[in-house]
Amino acid sequence: MEILIFRWRDELIKVNTQEIVYFKADGNYSIMVLSSQKEQLLAMNLSKVQLTLEEQLGKHSILFERVGRDLIIRKSYLFTIQILKKRLTLAVPGSEKFFELHISKDALKKLKESQELKPSEISEEAQLRDSHTRRIYPLKID
Repeated sequence: MEILIFRWRDELIKVNTQEIVYFKADGNYSIMVLSSQKEQLLAMNLSKVQLTLEEQLGKHSILFERVGRDLIIRKSYLFTIQILKKRLTLAVPGSEKFFELHISKDALKKLKESQELKPSEISEEAQLRDSHTRRIYPLKID
């Protein structure tokens, strides 16, 4: 069980990563949507949320994927990608809860392509990120 912590000067939020369905952008803020259908406003933009996921979860941050400019989803909850209808459906395992999101065709095409990649293709794009300098070093597998 991974716990994710969001903290600001006057607020602290601790959440089990299994409960997170997606994050959506809301201007300079983000909204975290949980499997209980609770929405929590976060005082950070989506890029900062993505950085927080990478810093706190490390290699487990691959559980989440950025979709376009406005969304980060939990990949294991992905149910359907409907490009022509511009619809993405996320399903919470073990429940009857579904989340339908309307997203651009381009973002859905990229998501669909990333889901169709074979594991060997994904591992070739591995990278190492220095948490202090935020510099990215690509890792090559020979």
